[in-house]
Amino acid sequence: MISNYRKKGGIKIPKEMMQKTKDILDWCLIQKDSVNYPISLRWLYYRAMAKFNLEKSKKGYCRFMGYTIHARKEFLRGWKPDSLIDDTRQIYYGYPFDDVGDWLDFVRNSKGIRLQHLDTQPTCIIVCFEAEAMRGQFENYLGAYRLPIIPFRGDASIKLKWDVAKLIEYFNEKYNKPVEVLYFGDHDKKGRQIPESAFKDVRKWCDIEFTVTRIGLLPEHIVRFNMLEDFEKKGNYQWEALTDDNVKELFKEVTDRIDIGAYNRTLERENEIDSSFENFMLDAEDYVTDPKDDVS
Repeated sequence: MISNYRKKGGIKIPKEMMQKTKDILDWCLIQKDSVNYPISLRWLYYRAMAKFNLEKSKKGYCRFMGYTIHARKEFLRGWKPDSLIDDTRQIYYGYPFDDVGDWLDFVRNSKGIRLQHLDTQPTCIIVCFEAEAMRGQFENYLGAYRLPIIPFRGDASIKLKWDVAKLIEYFNEKYNKPVEVLYFGDHDKKGRQIPESAFKDVRKWCDIEFTVTRIGLLPEHIVRFNMLEDFEKKGNYQWEALTDDNVKELFKEVTDRIDIGAYNRTLERENEIDSSFENFMLDAEDYVTDPKDDVS
């Protein structure tokens, strides 16, 4: 692939894009656009390894990273700086509305009212997973069902474990239903230790009984999905190695636990409320005033 480098500011960057690298970058961009959630570099590398037989090593991963960094920074072949989600860093906006009109436009264009439906379900489900970088994937496929979606970001913090314990108690008290935690993580030593350690503390701080079910990754998934091995450590398998179809198959373990009929009745209630709210919003601007508009 790219073997010719030049140095600039102490960072190695490609001097020219050779054809094979162009083909890989073009194909990777298509893969990125094939899903409706932000993807990480690691997720993309697993796809490229399988397609182009790339080197299964940390060295190969770093080389691939260099190609994508260069393409993103230089806006090459459709790549942009935001083409990949790098980590959990993000910008938090303080006050997004300049005036009442902007706020009303936001409300009008929002998704409308969203009601909880746990009181109609057989159990209260909480989804927990290991990698924060894949949060968009979980929200894309499970977010519509209004389930708590909790990334552990590796080892869960003390505060997060306490919050999970209190959330379980709250659900049990409010809905008088059993609570089931569904967990997703890597198939390696650390991936097994993270939930074991976390829920040991959660159980200690929670006053009610609850169940924890590990949906994936499980040993059977390695063969079932013909998964690629972790390119950094043999014998390990990472969540990002799953294809989008694999993920949807595993998420069915979640949706099969949901009473879809009861969920759809909640959606019907929402639509009725939204219709009446839309009529109200048509005239809302006539009744909402901004004091600064009165300043002459």
